[in-house]
Amino acid sequence: MTDFTIALFCCLDVFAKLVEEWERHHLIPFERQRRRGGKLSLGEMLFIMVLFHVSAYKDFKYFWRYGLTQEYRNCFGELPSYGRCVSLKPGLLLPFCLLLHYFRGQETGIYFADSTKLAVCHNVGINRKPLEAMGAALQGKIFADKGYLPQSLLERLWQRGLHLITGIRRNMKNHLMPLLDKVLLGKRSIMETLFDKPKSNMGLEYTRHRSPATVLFHILLPSGNHPGTNQGQNG
Repeated sequence: MTDFTIALFCCLDVFAKLVEEWERHHLIPFERQRRRGGKLSLGEMLFIMVLFHVSAYKDFKYFWRYGLTQEYRNCFGELPSYGRCVSLKPGLLLPFCLLLHYFRGQETGIYFADSTKLAVCHNVGINRKPLEAMGAALQGKIFADKGYLPQSLLERLWQRGLHLITGIRRNMKNHLMPLLDKVLLGKRSIMETLFDKPKSNMGLEYTRHRSPATVLFHILLPSGNHPGTNQGQNG
């Protein structure tokens, strides 16, 4: 085990114990629920999923077969079968969301919007405006491209405490803006490059989701290839 994997597992194991303690005190127990211990603890299951996301594998089954049972085999004792691991993954969704919530970093009031699409459902299922929905709880400044120029959108976001800053088209009158805003607007292309990395490497585009929960599950806890994604390793 490397220093990175040791530190990662220790952090996740402590976090998992806190989650389990919180569940025992705040969730209503189910009388018929079995409490038999499994081969993997919650911390180990979270460790496996984080290792998958930071590895070069795009398919979880390939990761299990060639990465986990070979490259990372000395990190674990006895491993369950692949099918058993997949059946346990729905129980990781809440802990994984909590983990991302605590690791999201400090809010700076500066945000960037990428206008390229991320297809997560069929076109007939698109019934909302994503920028307004994603910015509902944000305050500060958000930098976007010229596609978000309508004055009505700018005013609605402004009333919520979110200042939308975009470039202008050639036929529009120029307005002065603070130097810092101009510099940050020029950095938008760099941010869009960063946005493109997880979209291309994590296979996030899949249009057969039937609910927002399945979208989240596919992104955080993928169980295998979907049509249109590459199999095996990431080169």
